[in-house]
Amino acid sequence: MQLKVTTDYAVRTLMYLARHKGIVPIAEIAEAMKIPEKYLNRLGLALRDEGLIVTHRGKNGGYSLGRPPERIRLYDVVALVEGTVALNRCLEEDGYCGRDAAGFCTVYKCYSVMQKKWENFLKGVTIDSLLTELSEEEIEKRIENGPVHLVKEKFRDPIFNRKAVGVV
Repeated sequence: MQLKVTTDYAVRTLMYLARHKGIVPIAEIAEAMKIPEKYLNRLGLALRDEGLIVTHRGKNGGYSLGRPPERIRLYDVVALVEGTVALNRCLEEDGYCGRDAAGFCTVYKCYSVMQKKWENFLKGVTIDSLLTELSEEEIEKRIENGPVHLVKEKFRDPIFNRKAVGVV
C-alpha cells in the first residue's frame, strides 16, 4: 500500500501550520513544503471542509489550523485524502468479498489483524506528535507499546473520548 502524494502534502501542510502559529500565507507554505500552489489551494479546500484548517481571505490571508495540533489525528488526514484507511476491499464497511469467504478466509483474518494495528497507529499519531523529532527506533518502540500520544497538557479530548496524558 502506498499513500497518495496528496496525503503527504496534507500532513506536511498541517505540520507547517502547527509550527508557524497564526495565519500563514499559502505561497509561503507552498514554497517551504515544495507543494505546487494551485495543488495546495485545492487541498486546502478539502482540509477546510473537514475543519482541519481555517482559510483566511484578503491581503493578509492564508491558512491557520482549525483545531489544536494535538487534536488532529493522522487517521483523520489519511481517511480524508485517501477516502479510506482500509488495507483491502474486504475490510471496508460493507465487507465485500468476491468469494463470499470473509467469515473463514485466513487471508482476511490476517488482513483484519493488520487493519486493527494500522488504524490504532493512525488514531494515535497526532500532528503535534509528528513535530517531535524521534528516531526510527523510538517510533518502532512506541508502535509496539501502543498508539503514540505526545500531548503537552491534560484535557478531555472529544476525538479520543478520554483524558489525554502527556508522554514524551
